[in-house]
Amino acid sequence: MKKIISTVVLAMLITNSALAAKKSVDSPWYIQASFGEVFETDAEEQALKDLNKLGYTVESMSFDNSKNSYQVELGYQMSEHWAVTAGYVDFGDTDFDVQIDTPNADLLVNDIEKAAPRFGDGNTFGLVYSYKVIPEVVLSLDGGVLFLESEYNTQVNVGSDDEPVFYKQTTKDSSVQWYASAGVSYLFDKLEVGVYYRYYDIDHVNSQWLGARLGYHF
Repeated sequence: MKKIISTVVLAMLITNSALAAKKSVDSPWYIQASFGEVFETDAEEQALKDLNKLGYTVESMSFDNSKNSYQVELGYQMSEHWAVTAGYVDFGDTDFDVQIDTPNADLLVNDIEKAAPRFGDGNTFGLVYSYKVIPEVVLSLDGGVLFLESEYNTQVNVGSDDEPVFYKQTTKDSSVQWYASAGVSYLFDKLEVGVYYRYYDIDHVNSQWLGARLGYHF
């Protein structure tokens, strides 16, 4: 909730500078919510490469990302084609399971956190270009930055398969990433429904997100 509140406040600070510009639309403010998932990512492949570079022999590995990812954005239409947005994205929980045989559990935990796929949640700020194909159908392109917050709950079995003893550690980190998006929407009065695609570059790892979008124009 704190992130969503801070997003709205920051959005108002950004868009207030545009109030002096000439308004070309009747209702410049809008809100959008998109629900979907990361349907393709190189995160698992990159994690394997990173662990191999660190000297580990990976016996098995699996990565499952959440099917319940969502984005919420507050936008301000500065002109007929250009808008700015501020929002919040949550990738949902992910599960990264790796089997490695090593005598140094403490070092392994830290190295897994370095190599593990980085998702989480955070605030976004973007610039949007939109074009009305017909009055009811709008194509949009946008790009911006993602201030990502990631949390890792790492659990390592330092015992045996028959008598497991688990060592647990939780850490957090922050990073700045970028994204690019495209969408098509159908407008009905003040309501909007459409399909939204977003490409994320997270630590130079490609992730593609697809979802349904609902919006309201004030």
